[in-house]
Amino acid sequence: MQGTKKTAFDRMKKENLDTVFRAIVEHRPISRIGISQQTGLNKMTVTNCVKNLLEQGMVREVEAVSNAVGRPPILLDLNGTFGVMAGIELNIISSKVLVLDFAGNVLKKETITEEGWEPDRFVKYIERYVEKLSALSERYRNRILGIGIAIPGNYNDLSGCVEYISNMQSWNGYPIRETLTKELPGTPVFIQNAGRAGAKGEIDFGASCFEDDMTYIQGSMGLALSMYSKNGMYAGHRGFNGRFGHNIIVVGGKKCICGNRGCLEMYASVHSLCDTLYPGETVTDEMIQTVIRRKQSRDQEVCVAVEECVRYLAVGLANMINCFNPRRVCIGNYLGMILTGEEEFLNREVDRYLLPHYQESRKIFISTLKEWGAAFGAAATVRDRVSDQ
Repeated sequence: MQGTKKTAFDRMKKENLDTVFRAIVEHRPISRIGISQQTGLNKMTVTNCVKNLLEQGMVREVEAVSNAVGRPPILLDLNGTFGVMAGIELNIISSKVLVLDFAGNVLKKETITEEGWEPDRFVKYIERYVEKLSALSERYRNRILGIGIAIPGNYNDLSGCVEYISNMQSWNGYPIRETLTKELPGTPVFIQNAGRAGAKGEIDFGASCFEDDMTYIQGSMGLALSMYSKNGMYAGHRGFNGRFGHNIIVVGGKKCICGNRGCLEMYASVHSLCDTLYPGETVTDEMIQTVIRRKQSRDQEVCVAVEECVRYLAVGLANMINCFNPRRVCIGNYLGMILTGEEEFLNREVDRYLLPHYQESRKIFISTLKEWGAAFGAAATVRDRVSDQ
């Protein structure tokens, strides 16, 4: 019985510590009283958790700027020198690598266009990158805190295998977690699908509010979706969720790479847009930047294609809002970059399909993180999991 009670007590202490740490992440810098108000934990519990976090070096005390008479209150903030963390998004167009310190300051950004198409090659790249990180992190207390990886398609949380990526077939069935654990002993690795990572990036580093219900659309080559609420991210059974682009909106429509016909991403994605403008050509970062420049110069061909994309996307978004009614919908990655400036048009089109009470206090917006959202989210997952190590 004593062992059971001790285990339950330890679990409660861990939950309280995580709650306090998350309050600091979300509301930094924040006072101890502020943490108690935000979390509902009593002041003594907050004091003990903060002491633990300070001793570990995860947080630091800072003095608030105040014009009032008397000593300014002591606030708590993340300690950037605690260690470094990397977020890597595997992407068929180009992979993204982001290195942050513990406070979230960007130390290094890199876009990879020649790696990542084959699993073994991608793993070798990560091995080499960890060696580079070792040199970069020498002045940090705990050096490398971990690597977060965002995978397109279906990643199985239970087996640690990539189940299915429609446009990267060589990855299907690949045991990425087992492989990286073997090749990178001592380096924590956290893997998730890119939609969930993109939502995590938007919540921790973007313009969304921690208190909002939010749906995030990962507009890379296709369309992935992830849903966030104050209780956290929805993952789905075995981590499978959010294949938003494979909702069928045109029965018997265009043939999709998944094998079905009429999928949303055949009409409202970076892939469909680029295929309209540059049929048969491989989609690249340069092509996407060209589309953006042409749109900004009001090129008629691009404007017509973007308008059609918005109209189809509005149908898909309206279907999702009718089901789940999120307060905020964020469009990220390349599609968000292309649709920048179209927010009013998109919101108006979506409203055409919604009942009035679904339109209230609802906003569709573009991520400020551009194509880096999933990499930010992968790194943020490392930070959240530090206390588990």
